[in-house]
Amino acid sequence: MERFCTNQEVCNALEINPNTLQNWKKKGLVLPPAGTKRDLLEIARWVANKQSIKPAKRDQAQLIVNKFTRKMEENKEEKKPVPEIKPTKKQKEKPKEASAFDTALEENLENLSIATKQAFEQYSRAIKPVDDSDFEISPAVALKQWSDVSELLRKTEMDCFKMLEKKKQLVRLDSVRQMTSAIFSGLAKAILIVPQKVSPDVDGAEWHVIQDVFRKELINVIEQFRQELTDYQLD
Repeated sequence: MERFCTNQEVCNALEINPNTLQNWKKKGLVLPPAGTKRDLLEIARWVANKQSIKPAKRDQAQLIVNKFTRKMEENKEEKKPVPEIKPTKKQKEKPKEASAFDTALEENLENLSIATKQAFEQYSRAIKPVDDSDFEISPAVALKQWSDVSELLRKTEMDCFKMLEKKKQLVRLDSVRQMTSAIFSGLAKAILIVPQKVSPDVDGAEWHVIQDVFRKELINVIEQFRQELTDYQLD
């Protein structure tokens, strides 16, 4: 993937059509004169930070930014001469400053975490039987967007894990076990009692009514679980 490319190559990289690129231009995207190369990195940065663009497309643009950032960081590392250092017994290791790639990776993780939360909220809104004329995304599309963003988040988390493992800055395993044991145990109990909780309300009801009641209750349980994860602080 080249940074400076044609209009069509930009569209291919972002999986859009030329009309979409022109619409973005009307929204503030700055493009060079016709006939000149486009800066894919700058375009991707603009898309990733434009809140009016769909989350899935912003995440795709952020992934392009992340790739270019990694590539530039690798090029810098290759150009740096490696001096020969003779260690001494009393020599102490100095804390390493975060590289540009580490910083970009952490920012990308934070952005994807926010995007995943927004995608989940959008999916929750899509499956709720509420009359919302301004909300036109189908549950299937919303679920696909949530799934795609979650997968990007998972991959970025793995990159962060490798970075933290290398720098020996991982969270204590017993803290994670304590958190997951308490929260997931509570989630499991909450889900298991859903039938008992809603059964008086659906006794003798039609099947579609029973489905609707169960769906609403499960959404409430999952939302409470999500809030617990958001508010929980590791030691």
